[in-house]
Amino acid sequence: MGWLIYIHLVLAISEIKICSSLNNQHIAVAYDPVAEESKESFTVTELLPQISVIATRFTKISHMIMDFNIDPHMKYDESRLFKVIPKAIATYNRYHLKAGKPPLELALALVISKTDNLSSIEEEFNVVQRSADDANSIYPKTVTKIYLENRFLFTGNYTDIDKYEIAVSNIFLPKTTNYEIGATLPLPDCELNDLPMFLRKFKHLAFDWYPVQEEEDKPVVKETDPLLTAEMLAKQFGNCKATLDSFGLDISIELRTSWLYKPGTEVDEHNRNLITYWNAINDWAVKINLTVVMLFAFDEPDGIKSVGHYSGWWQLKENVSLANISEDSFKEKIIMLSNNSHSVTFWILLFAGVFLILGVIVFASFKLSRRFITDAHRAWIARYFSFLNVA
Repeated sequence: MGWLIYIHLVLAISEIKICSSLNNQHIAVAYDPVAEESKESFTVTELLPQISVIATRFTKISHMIMDFNIDPHMKYDESRLFKVIPKAIATYNRYHLKAGKPPLELALALVISKTDNLSSIEEEFNVVQRSADDANSIYPKTVTKIYLENRFLFTGNYTDIDKYEIAVSNIFLPKTTNYEIGATLPLPDCELNDLPMFLRKFKHLAFDWYPVQEEEDKPVVKETDPLLTAEMLAKQFGNCKATLDSFGLDISIELRTSWLYKPGTEVDEHNRNLITYWNAINDWAVKINLTVVMLFAFDEPDGIKSVGHYSGWWQLKENVSLANISEDSFKEKIIMLSNNSHSVTFWILLFAGVFLILGVIVFASFKLSRRFITDAHRAWIARYFSFLNVA
């Protein structure tokens, strides 16, 4: 039975290693609810199961709010997503936090897609700030940071950068606010000429980086080797960090990235690459003391074919209704893949154990034969085989 104990020990040790692969002080996750694409109204009760799933692995969460989703006529509608997510996370912290676990932290990001109306931008920021205030009234310090993201920076259109600076200077910075204000930039533009403006205005910067290449002004996923991609990202971020350090300013930095699905790739292969990528990013982030945000907590449901369709840490189980999602509706990819590898590992170890036992039996038989078989027995065996050869 010793070999069976050995097999189960090996499996238990490998399972522990797999389950503890992400450091939740250095790896955060972005959250958007798993729901039908047309769904616009949400409740805290609907979101709590998904947040509970996230809390099993992560303590830091981010959520992006698109400015065009803040309809001036609906900004006080409590069912809007930018209102419900902060409340749901604060509610989890107050009523559902597991003993000994740290509370979840939420960073909000207001994505600005237009800069021609400063009063509109200010109103949108005020709405986001009130959403954070509402969350913090349920559980203090659930939200401490609000990031600003100028969508033009991510499309290569810098014509509105001056207007953006005016908005930042005249709206956000003079405000009396309880929140730390940061800015989000594309990592490839770390050395753009306008970087000093961001360094003067913000104490927190978040850099976005996707493993894609631009072809005909469209992002195309080409990276297939997760380790080489992680190495490339680390090198590019290192260059950016050196540029920032040259200014000698006290700036906190984080990175946001994802492993995107390359069309035509087998889903299991993609998931293995995703896990490999994030294990490498995790080890690197811990080494250099960096926070990295995983841009998708969950795969998007079938029928919503965006870049994040297979990029989540969790995926829905088969035949799950989007109208009735519970904590049990999801399966974690790293556990799912480890279970598959465990089945292979089990058979390898099983056969190895069988051969080990056979080897022990043969060895023991040889040792016993040397001890108990006399010269007379050996002479008889020799005569017997000689007889067989003659016959």
